Amino acid sequence: MSGKYFKNWKNKWEVYFVEFISVFLAVILAFLLNSWRSDHKDEITKNKILLEITQGLSKDIADMEGNIKAHKRAIKSCDFWRAILNNKDFDPEKLQDNYIYTFRDYFILENKSGYETLQSKGLELIQNDSLRNKIINVYEYDFYSLKMLEENYAECQFHESYFNSFNDIIAPHFVFSPENGEIININKPLNLSVEDRNILMSYLMKIETNRKFTVAYYSEKMNNINSLRDDIIEVLQYN
Repeated sequence: MSGKYFKNWKNKWEVYFVEFISVFLAVILAFLLNSWRSDHKDEITKNKILLEITQGLSKDIADMEGNIKAHKRAIKSCDFWRAILNNKDFDPEKLQDNYIYTFRDYFILENKSGYETLQSKGLELIQNDSLRNKIINVYEYDFYSLKMLEENYAECQFHESYFNSFNDIIAPHFVFSPENGEIININKPLNLSVEDRNILMSYLMKIETNRKFTVAYYSEKMNNINSLRDDIIEVLQYN
Protein backbone atom coordinates (compact mmCIF):
# COMPACT_ATOMS: atom_id res chain seq x y z
CA MET A 1 0.00 0.00 0.00
CA SER A 2 2.76 2.39 0.89
CA GLY A 3 4.53 1.61 -2.39
CA LYS A 4 1.41 2.43 -4.38
CA TYR A 5 0.94 5.67 -2.44
CA PHE A 6 4.53 6.64 -3.07
CA LYS A 7 4.12 5.90 -6.77
CA ASN A 8 0.97 8.03 -7.00
CA TRP A 9 2.63 10.86 -5.11
CA LYS A 10 5.65 10.66 -7.39
CA ASN A 11 3.46 10.79 -10.48
CA LYS A 12 1.55 13.80 -9.15
CA TRP A 13 4.77 15.55 -8.20
CA GLU A 14 6.12 15.03 -11.69
CA VAL A 15 2.93 16.49 -13.19
CA TYR A 16 3.06 19.48 -10.84
CA PHE A 17 6.72 19.99 -11.58
CA VAL A 18 6.12 19.92 -15.34
CA GLU A 19 3.23 22.35 -14.97
CA PHE A 20 5.33 24.62 -12.78
CA ILE A 21 8.20 24.58 -15.27
CA SER A 22 5.78 25.26 -18.11
CA VAL A 23 4.23 28.23 -16.32
CA PHE A 24 7.64 29.51 -15.23
CA LEU A 25 9.02 29.28 -18.75
CA ALA A 26 5.90 30.93 -20.17
CA VAL A 27 6.26 33.85 -17.74
CA ILE A 28 9.97 34.19 -18.47
CA LEU A 29 9.43 34.04 -22.22
CA ALA A 30 6.61 36.59 -22.00
CA PHE A 31 8.83 38.89 -19.95
CA LEU A 32 11.72 38.50 -22.37
CA LEU A 33 9.41 39.09 -25.33
CA ASN A 34 7.99 42.26 -23.79
CA SER A 35 11.48 43.41 -22.91
CA TRP A 36 12.66 42.75 -26.46
CA ARG A 37 9.67 44.58 -27.90
CA SER A 38 10.34 47.54 -25.61
CA ASP A 39 14.05 47.60 -26.45
CA HIS A 40 13.27 47.22 -30.15
CA LYS A 41 10.77 50.07 -29.97
CA ASP A 42 13.30 52.27 -28.14
CA GLU A 43 15.95 51.41 -30.73
CA ILE A 44 13.63 52.41 -33.59
CA THR A 45 12.70 55.64 -31.78
CA LYS A 46 16.37 56.42 -31.06
CA ASN A 47 17.37 55.88 -34.69
CA LYS A 48 14.54 58.08 -35.95
CA ILE A 49 15.59 60.85 -33.56
CA LEU A 50 19.26 60.51 -34.50
CA LEU A 51 18.35 60.69 -38.18
CA GLU A 52 16.31 63.84 -37.52
CA ILE A 53 19.23 65.36 -35.59
CA THR A 54 21.61 64.51 -38.44
CA GLN A 55 19.36 66.14 -41.02
CA GLY A 56 19.02 69.20 -38.81
CA LEU A 57 22.77 69.44 -38.33
CA SER A 58 23.32 69.28 -42.10
CA LYS A 59 21.00 72.25 -42.57
CA ASP A 60 22.70 74.10 -39.71
CA ILE A 61 26.13 73.50 -41.25
CA ALA A 62 24.96 74.80 -44.63
CA ASP A 63 23.54 77.91 -42.96
CA MET A 64 26.74 78.52 -41.00
CA GLU A 65 28.86 78.09 -44.12
CA GLY A 66 26.70 80.79 -45.73
CA ASN A 67 27.28 83.10 -42.76
CA ILE A 68 31.03 82.50 -42.88
CA LYS A 69 31.07 83.32 -46.59
CA ALA A 70 29.13 86.52 -45.94
CA HIS A 71 31.47 87.57 -43.11
CA LYS A 72 34.49 86.99 -45.34
CA ARG A 73 32.90 89.11 -48.03
CA ALA A 74 32.39 91.88 -45.50
CA ILE A 75 36.04 91.58 -44.45
CA LYS A 76 37.09 92.19 -48.07
CA SER A 77 34.78 95.21 -48.20
CA CYS A 78 36.93 96.84 -45.52
CA ASP A 79 39.82 96.94 -48.00
CA PHE A 80 37.46 98.43 -50.57
CA TRP A 81 36.61 101.30 -48.21
CA ARG A 82 40.24 101.85 -47.27
CA ALA A 83 41.05 102.35 -50.95
CA ILE A 84 38.33 105.00 -51.13
CA LEU A 85 39.49 106.75 -47.95
CA ASN A 86 43.04 106.81 -49.29
CA ASN A 87 41.83 108.19 -52.66
CA LYS A 88 42.99 105.10 -54.53
CA ASP A 89 41.31 103.53 -57.56
CA PHE A 90 38.17 101.44 -56.97
CA ASP A 91 35.32 99.99 -59.01
CA PRO A 92 32.27 102.30 -58.70
CA GLU A 93 29.97 99.45 -59.72
CA LYS A 94 30.87 97.64 -56.49
CA LEU A 95 30.31 100.66 -54.27
CA GLN A 96 26.68 100.03 -53.35
CA ASP A 97 27.19 96.31 -52.71
CA ASN A 98 30.10 97.00 -50.38
CA TYR A 99 28.07 99.72 -48.67
CA ILE A 100 25.40 97.12 -47.91
CA TYR A 101 27.57 94.12 -47.02
CA THR A 102 29.98 95.98 -44.76
CA PHE A 103 27.32 96.48 -42.09
CA ARG A 104 24.99 93.55 -42.65
CA ASP A 105 24.25 91.37 -39.61
CA TYR A 106 23.43 87.65 -39.59
CA PHE A 107 21.71 85.18 -37.31
CA ILE A 108 21.76 81.48 -36.50
CA LEU A 109 19.06 79.24 -37.99
CA GLU A 110 19.20 76.40 -35.48
CA ASN A 111 17.21 73.26 -36.30
CA LYS A 112 16.45 71.96 -32.79
CA SER A 113 13.41 69.74 -33.46
CA GLY A 114 15.42 66.50 -33.27
CA TYR A 115 17.12 67.52 -30.02
CA GLU A 116 13.84 68.69 -28.52
CA THR A 117 12.26 65.35 -29.40
CA LEU A 118 15.16 63.57 -27.71
CA GLN A 119 14.70 65.72 -24.60
CA SER A 120 10.99 64.87 -24.48
CA LYS A 121 11.73 61.13 -24.80
CA GLY A 122 14.59 61.31 -22.30
CA LEU A 123 18.26 61.87 -22.98
CA GLU A 124 19.01 58.43 -21.50
CA LEU A 125 17.54 56.99 -24.71
CA ILE A 126 21.08 57.51 -26.06
CA GLN A 127 22.93 54.85 -24.06
CA ASN A 128 26.33 55.77 -25.50
CA ASP A 129 27.64 58.24 -22.90
CA SER A 130 30.15 59.84 -25.26
CA LEU A 131 27.57 60.42 -28.00
CA ARG A 132 24.96 61.70 -25.55
CA ASN A 133 27.44 64.19 -24.05
CA LYS A 134 28.45 65.37 -27.52
CA ILE A 135 24.83 66.02 -28.43
CA ILE A 136 24.24 67.96 -25.23
CA ASN A 137 27.43 70.02 -25.63
CA VAL A 138 26.65 70.94 -29.23
CA TYR A 139 23.09 72.08 -28.56
CA GLU A 140 23.49 73.53 -25.08
CA TYR A 141 26.89 75.21 -25.54
CA ASP A 142 28.16 75.40 -29.13
CA PHE A 143 24.93 76.60 -30.72
CA TYR A 144 24.13 78.82 -27.75
CA SER A 145 27.52 80.56 -27.76
CA LEU A 146 27.42 81.06 -31.54
CA LYS A 147 23.95 82.55 -31.31
CA MET A 148 25.01 84.90 -28.51
CA LEU A 149 28.07 86.04 -30.49
CA GLU A 150 26.20 86.51 -33.76
CA GLU A 151 23.02 88.05 -32.43
CA ASN A 152 23.75 89.64 -29.05
CA TYR A 153 27.42 90.59 -28.66
CA ALA A 154 27.40 94.38 -29.11
CA GLU A 155 30.61 94.75 -31.12
CA CYS A 156 29.39 92.13 -33.59
CA GLN A 157 26.12 93.97 -34.23
CA PHE A 158 27.71 95.83 -37.10
CA HIS A 159 24.73 97.80 -38.33
CA GLU A 160 23.74 99.00 -34.88
CA SER A 161 27.27 99.71 -33.67
CA TYR A 162 28.88 101.29 -36.74
CA PHE A 163 26.50 102.08 -39.58
CA ASN A 164 24.93 105.36 -38.47
CA SER A 165 28.21 107.03 -37.53
CA PHE A 166 29.93 105.74 -40.67
CA ASN A 167 27.02 106.80 -42.83
CA ASP A 168 26.87 110.31 -41.36
CA ILE A 169 30.40 110.93 -42.58
CA ILE A 170 30.44 109.10 -45.91
CA ALA A 171 26.91 109.50 -47.29
CA PRO A 172 27.20 113.25 -48.11
CA HIS A 173 29.88 112.31 -50.66
CA PHE A 174 27.82 109.73 -52.56
CA VAL A 175 26.61 110.24 -56.12
CA PHE A 176 23.15 108.77 -56.72
CA SER A 177 21.48 107.74 -59.95
CA PRO A 178 18.58 110.10 -60.77
CA GLU A 179 16.75 107.20 -62.45
CA ASN A 180 16.67 104.55 -59.71
CA GLY A 181 18.29 106.22 -56.69
CA GLU A 182 21.15 103.71 -56.49
CA ILE A 183 24.65 104.70 -55.40
CA ILE A 184 26.75 104.93 -58.57
CA ASN A 185 29.87 106.74 -57.38
CA ILE A 186 31.49 108.88 -54.72
CA ASN A 187 32.97 112.34 -55.08
CA LYS A 188 36.68 112.24 -55.90
CA PRO A 189 38.99 113.19 -54.46
CA LEU A 190 37.31 112.41 -51.16
CA ASN A 191 37.96 115.47 -49.04
CA LEU A 192 37.62 114.37 -45.43
CA SER A 193 39.09 115.90 -42.35
CA VAL A 194 41.82 113.94 -40.62
CA GLU A 195 39.43 113.40 -37.72
CA ASP A 196 36.63 111.98 -39.90
CA ARG A 197 39.02 109.81 -41.87
CA ASN A 198 40.51 108.39 -38.70
CA ILE A 199 37.06 107.67 -37.30
CA LEU A 200 36.12 105.72 -40.44
CA MET A 201 39.43 103.88 -40.48
CA SER A 202 38.96 102.88 -36.83
CA TYR A 203 35.47 101.54 -37.61
CA LEU A 204 36.84 99.49 -40.49
CA MET A 205 39.56 98.10 -38.26
CA LYS A 206 37.02 97.04 -35.61
CA ILE A 207 34.62 95.60 -38.18
CA GLU A 208 37.36 93.55 -39.81
CA THR A 209 38.77 92.35 -36.48
CA ASN A 210 35.40 91.32 -35.09
CA ARG A 211 34.34 89.57 -38.28
CA LYS A 212 37.62 87.63 -38.39
CA PHE A 213 37.04 86.60 -34.78
CA THR A 214 33.50 85.53 -35.69
CA VAL A 215 34.73 83.46 -38.64
CA ALA A 216 37.34 81.75 -36.43
CA TYR A 217 34.71 81.02 -33.78
CA TYR A 218 32.37 79.57 -36.41
CA SER A 219 35.17 77.30 -37.62
CA GLU A 220 35.87 76.03 -34.11
CA LYS A 221 32.25 75.24 -33.36
CA MET A 222 31.63 73.75 -36.79
CA ASN A 223 34.40 71.24 -36.11
CA ASN A 224 32.40 70.03 -33.10
CA ILE A 225 29.15 69.97 -35.07
CA ASN A 226 30.69 68.10 -38.00
CA SER A 227 32.25 65.61 -35.58
CA LEU A 228 28.87 64.98 -33.94
CA ARG A 229 27.16 64.50 -37.29
CA ASP A 230 29.85 62.02 -38.38
CA ASP A 231 29.50 60.07 -35.12
CA ILE A 232 25.72 59.84 -35.50
CA ILE A 233 26.01 58.70 -39.13
CA GLU A 234 28.43 55.99 -38.01
CA VAL A 235 25.99 54.82 -35.31
CA LEU A 236 23.11 54.73 -37.80
CA GLN A 237 25.18 52.76 -40.32
CA TYR A 238 26.23 50.29 -37.60
CA ASN A 239 22.59 49.78 -36.60
